[in-house]
Amino acid sequence: MRKFGHARSEAGEAEQLLRSRMILVEPQVLEAPVCRDSDDDVVIGTALAGACQCIVTGDADLLILKRYRGIDIFSPGMFWRYQAEE
Repeated sequence: MRKFGHARSEAGEAEQLLRSRMILVEPQVLEAPVCRDSDDDVVIGTALAGACQCIVTGDADLLILKRYRGIDIFSPGMFWRYQAEE
């Protein structure tokens, strides 16, 4: 939490918010590798299975894709700017 400028005491509140908005899914198995780091393919498969609109990540191997099968891939900063424009 400190990395993002928040006090540790806010972690429980953030966790509660995330849990109230999440759904659990089994990652979709991809037909072929998508990411240059194959360990990241599970992130793409999970986003597809969950019918996500976007992925928010700091992972360069995912960010380089920018978009995959209709799913936008944002850094946290890009996501906040995108949300502010909406």
